[in-house]
Amino acid sequence: MDRDIKVYITNEIPQLDKKLSINAITASFNSYIDTLGEKINLTVLDGWKLTFNVLLQRTDTISLAKQLGKYPSEK
Repeated sequence: MDRDIKVYITNEIPQLDKKLSINAITASFNSYIDTLGEKINLTVLDGWKLTFNVLLQRTDTISLAKQLGKYPSEK
């Protein structure tokens, strides 16, 4: 199934996968995103995809970042 909203998790913590199932966490995020899909007007995306990238790092802070990228001018 092609999804308009996706979650990707990147783990940079050594051996965390031995303590936690990263695939199970990804599945949980995707299930939650499915419930949000009803609240997000996906028609305004007009063929674009909404992606959440979660980066797991060893740190004592939580940070949020917005990343803008380059996209083809045809869209």
